[in-house]
Amino acid sequence: MKNKGTSALLAFFLGGLGIHQFYLGQSTKGIFYLLFCWTFIPSFIALIDFIILLSMSDDTFNLRYNTPGNIQINVNTGSNNQYRNSTVNNTDAVIGELTNKAIALYNTQDYDAALTLLKRAVSLQPYNGKLYFNLACIYSIKRDLNNCLSSLQSAIENGYSDFNKINTYVNLAWIRNQEQYKTFVKNGYHVDLNETIQNKASSKLDIDQLEKLSDLKKRGIITEEEFTEQKKRLLAST
Repeated sequence: MKNKGTSALLAFFLGGLGIHQFYLGQSTKGIFYLLFCWTFIPSFIALIDFIILLSMSDDTFNLRYNTPGNIQINVNTGSNNQYRNSTVNNTDAVIGELTNKAIALYNTQDYDAALTLLKRAVSLQPYNGKLYFNLACIYSIKRDLNNCLSSLQSAIENGYSDFNKINTYVNLAWIRNQEQYKTFVKNGYHVDLNETIQNKASSKLDIDQLEKLSDLKKRGIITEEEFTEQKKRLLAST
């Protein structure tokens, strides 16, 4: 796990050679610094990097340079409760940042990017019912029936109990008008698996979805590995 203080010190003392960029996993930038180190321009830029790193919050640094999936949550019981609580609080902070960024993207109608960030948050806290509720809202807007119902079910199974909001919230208006939703409610807010399987069997590959995934990868919102995994899931669902 990368350390903000270490990266700032590297930027200050060895920034002209791009060492801090290599440390942060920005190899391309590091090579650029090396190639032009004789001009002293990289040294000037590294000084700016040093100031930015010093002024950056720990949560922002972790979100930008430490992959959320690599953050460890210590659940061992024992005397190290302070470390455990500190790590859990750090994870909560990352969840907050991911959610805020997802909301910002949602407000610009970039639903695919918002979904990607919320899924990262769910991977960190798979027991967070509110995260699943937010996923369901976006899936409803995107008119993705199966994923919307599945997310609603997961939300309720993980403690989300505001049924009045589920039945009145405007972002869920589309799903509430679907016949499958009525069956979903009758089943105690559980997905009809037979109907889901039939829907998946009759669905066709959506080229637009692949193009959107590719665009998210180019923009750096998802990694190459995440792109490959989601592409496999998309192909498997057709």
